[in-house]
Amino acid sequence: MAENVEWTTRQVEVMRDNAHLGVEGVRRALKDACGIERTRDSIKMYASRNRISLRVQTRCPACGAPNVRLNKLTGLCRRCNYERNIEQQKVYSQMLEDERRLAEEAEDLDDMRRTYDMMRQRNSRFRRKHGLQTRKRDVKT
Repeated sequence: MAENVEWTTRQVEVMRDNAHLGVEGVRRALKDACGIERTRDSIKMYASRNRISLRVQTRCPACGAPNVRLNKLTGLCRRCNYERNIEQQKVYSQMLEDERRLAEEAEDLDDMRRTYDMMRQRNSRFRRKHGLQTRKRDVKT
């Protein structure tokens, strides 16, 4: 039969400080802080007698807010999730703005078209001058 060991004030403090982690969290904390192993039942019983809630409280990993609902996809509370979404939308908006700006710079497109036409004409003249086949005959379908 197991020995009945009294609870010390240090163990009670550890239990109160770690009660939000649930029974297993309190067990681990007692082992780490006090070096004593308590059974799940003894932890539940002592907590019940001393009105200590062992309910597991969720915490937001970003801001640390206790007892909040976490988004299933992101794992964040509503506030942190909105902040994350706002940042993503700002980045996306900036990306769209940059793409629009590039598309509107028609001067660059005109210069590129002129350069392309010039190179194509130069190559065509070179082929005609030296009696080379045109590209249309080289392409096999």
